[in-house]
Amino acid sequence: MAYTTINKSTDYFNTSLYTGIGSSQSVNDSRKLNNSYKKIGSDTGSIESIAGLENYSTGTNGFYLQSPGGYDSGIQIDLGASYTVQKIEWFSKADYGRFKYYKIKYSTDNNTYTEISDMTGSGIATGTNTNILTASNSNGMAIATFANKTARYIQILFDDYHAGSNNNCKLAALGIFVDELKQSFQPDWTWIKNRDQTDDHKMFDAVRGVTKVIKTNTSGAETTDSNTLTAFGTNGFTVGTDGGVNSSGEDLVAWNWKAGTGQGSSNTDGSINTTYTSVNTTAGFSISKYTGTGANATVGHGLGAVPKIVITKNLSSSNNWAMYHASTGNTKSLQLDTTGAPATSAAYWNNTTPTSSVFTVSTGNDVNKSGDSMIAYCFLEKPGYSKFGSYVGNESSNGPFIYTGFKPAWVMWKRTEAAGENWYINDNKREPFNDNSMSVLYPNLNNAEGNLTDEIDLLSNGFKIRGNNSAHNTSGAIYVYLAFGQSLVGSNNIPCTAR
Repeated sequence: MAYTTINKSTDYFNTSLYTGIGSSQSVNDSRKLNNSYKKIGSDTGSIESIAGLENYSTGTNGFYLQSPGGYDSGIQIDLGASYTVQKIEWFSKADYGRFKYYKIKYSTDNNTYTEISDMTGSGIATGTNTNILTASNSNGMAIATFANKTARYIQILFDDYHAGSNNNCKLAALGIFVDELKQSFQPDWTWIKNRDQTDDHKMFDAVRGVTKVIKTNTSGAETTDSNTLTAFGTNGFTVGTDGGVNSSGEDLVAWNWKAGTGQGSSNTDGSINTTYTSVNTTAGFSISKYTGTGANATVGHGLGAVPKIVITKNLSSSNNWAMYHASTGNTKSLQLDTTGAPATSAAYWNNTTPTSSVFTVSTGNDVNKSGDSMIAYCFLEKPGYSKFGSYVGNESSNGPFIYTGFKPAWVMWKRTEAAGENWYINDNKREPFNDNSMSVLYPNLNNAEGNLTDEIDLLSNGFKIRGNNSAHNTSGAIYVYLAFGQSLVGSNNIPCTAR
């Protein structure tokens, strides 16, 4: 059986879920490798496709063990290259039995294998003869952690099991966690929300610097708080004691984007020279800080192509957020901190579409107040990674399908032809399954995480609207959206489905 080769991809967006501890902590996010598998040893069972941990509840395929004994039967995984392995998880379903005792061995050459003897974690006991669980009627989730091991090949060998209805045991899902696939970039823009409390949305970026806070749910000016985000690290960030970013025992989410790694430098393409512009042309994202003039002007974004999204915030004064979205056009501005319909005024963008080098600002205080510091986040569409557009609701359980060309990891949307609806965000970490409800956060509100009974399904090549909730599917209503994947997929500008 052929192995699946796992190639490390370059990520440009990531969602991190973490629990606050009330004292300084570093936050990053491990990814799981899910592979094809090979049966080894003398067992008489069969091998079928094993689902990833995120999808263990679907289907009944898996690895079936029927005649265990002596740790000579199990599965072997080829990661395709040597990685620093740090954790292994798997799931066996109760109606198909549960594995009881197992060993794990690893190798770099598929010749010499070393047994892991320092395993700890939930669902197992310490040592080489480890018991996944003792209950006879429970699903078996094993989480084996250990000191870092350099491995390409991994063998999981079984000795005993609790039999299921077919007198066998099924390994339904498996995930291999590797150190190199932690959040694989240093974030330049991090957006944090406490999911459990009515705390503000807090945004940080490398251009303005750490501890500098702006909030999507308010029009307030930038503040400095030394207890918030205190560092951007090579694979994550560090937070202090502030409850909005690290309240003890509470669940938080952080959305992270990669720009140019650091503050960048001044861009002189526009009539206003930026103080700093940090650019990632591959991901189509830049951050620019500039000082307003109060007169019609242009600001360089550095992307080399026309952005479809420009989001600005006045850092010095209390003014609304402003968003240029290509779907609403250059005569209108969306406000991230309100439920309002797009505002029509030349005072935002001077009725001018961005070019490949600059975006235009007019006299409005939200985008260009004289003497005030401003921040701008600009995005291009990148095939296989980002998509920005609109759709029309049909008020049906079989709602519109929006093609993106990649599996969305994060979607933000808002109704625009009428006022009154919130902004909403869904992502694939807080909502890993497509079921009958959806966990959402509201950029314009400080509310704790909420739930919509009708959901948006995140699919392999886009997202599908379900139900007739006015939040996303009123008949005839127009909704704009921003969608991101985790990494660029496809080549030659031909999008393909993501992992």
